[in-house]
Amino acid sequence: MSEGPGLPRRSVDLPASTRARPPGPRLWRIPQRAAARRQRKDKPISTSTEKKTFVIEHDHETVAEVDARMKAVDKAKEISSDAKGPVIVERSDGAVRMEFRHGEIYRYRFDTNRRAA
Repeated sequence: MSEGPGLPRRSVDLPASTRARPPGPRLWRIPQRAAARRQRKDKPISTSTEKKTFVIEHDHETVAEVDARMKAVDKAKEISSDAKGPVIVERSDGAVRMEFRHGEIYRYRFDTNRRAA
């Protein structure tokens, strides 16, 4: 009945959330993730020296095309403070996308899978 130096052994009912779960449908995703990781390692590191440009759009029309990121952000803030609707800044390779409303950044997306090699 006792285990160890004089300690009684008791059974404890744990809540369902802390019980060990049997392997479920998540296991089939693991090989896919590993394969994706291997593919990323095989890609060469970009040594491109070309400068990325940023396109500023408002109402689905291109307002400006800027070479520097901070200049694009400043221009988008200026436009969005006066204009109705969002102002979108997107890098030429599609990896960076920012949305501005009322002179402030509203949404930011950095997609590493879209970076050019």
